[in-house]
Parts: sequence; C-alpha cells; structure tokens
Amino acid sequence: MQEPTPYIEVPKVDAKTAATQMASLRDVAVPPPVSWRPQTAGWYVVGALLLAGLAWIAWRQYRHWQANRYRRDALSALQALEPALADPARRVLALREVAELVKRTQLSETERQAVASLSGAAWLTALDKGWPRHGFTTPPLNVLADLSSATDETLTSIPASQVTSLVAALRQWVGASHA
Repeated sequence: MQEPTPYIEVPKVDAKTAATQMASLRDVAVPPPVSWRPQTAGWYVVGALLLAGLAWIAWRQYRHWQANRYRRDALSALQALEPALADPARRVLALREVAELVKRTQLSETERQAVASLSGAAWLTALDKGWPRHGFTTPPLNVLADLSSATDETLTSIPASQVTSLVAALRQWVGASHA
C-alpha cells in the first residue's frame, strides 16, 4: 500500500501564462434583484382590504375615545375640586359643584328626560341602577341627594372624612360608567 503524500505539489506557472489564463476568466453572472412590487393583482386587493380594515379600526377607536370624553372631563373636574373640598371655607361651594358634576355626568350617559327632573331618593335610585356597587343609597354617597338643595349649615356639618369617601366613590363611579 502506498502512503499518501501530505500535500500536492502545484507546478510553477510563469507570469505570462498566468496573465493569459486570468484574462479569459469572466465574472459570475448575477441575476437582477428581485422586485418587491407584487406580481399579481390579488396582492393589491389584499393590500387595499388591509388598509381599509386598519382605517375602520382607527375610526372605531377614535369614536370610542370621543364617547368617553365626558368621563375624562368628569374625572379632571373632580380632581380640580378636591383642594376646595379639603378646605372648610370653600367646601360648601365645592359640594354644590360636585352635585352638578354628577348630574352632568349622568346626563351624558342617559336620556335627558329620564334624568333631568330627578331629585332626592329617586335620583339616588336612578344612579344605583347604572352602577354595579349600588352604593348611592348608603353613606357616603347618600349625601348626593341633598347637596344641591341643602342649606350651607348642613353642608358645613358634613365631616371631611365623608367628603373624602364621597370623592373616592365618585371617582370609581365615573370610571365604571358607560355612554
């Protein structure tokens, strides 16, 4: 058996012969780049349907955002009233504004005829129907029935802790309400 040689010896080529052989070589033929443009009309239809679907989703999201604007406005108005509610000197006017804010928020959700004329216990019962917690007829929310019509002395006598609980519950109510 013959032993393999560790390497193959390449014959020496003179420079003139190498230049002649190299000159006959050609570059590798590269095909033109593949176009990203769709080749069939079906892809244009799919693209148009996709764009229409995205436009429809965006329109629905915008309408939903607009429908919930009253909630964002009510929450920001309630937040703006909190410093006045904490101050005993300004609490009476702020409590009256809270009653107005609740009425406006409820008017945004339901028909005007069903809400505008309600007051007292009927008003609290109507508010309870639209809220899963049903807490308007119990403290601290039951004071809402008297906020707009109570005397200043009655509103002054409401403890600060009850006002704080009222604001927290109203924040939850506005967050759970739906137009």
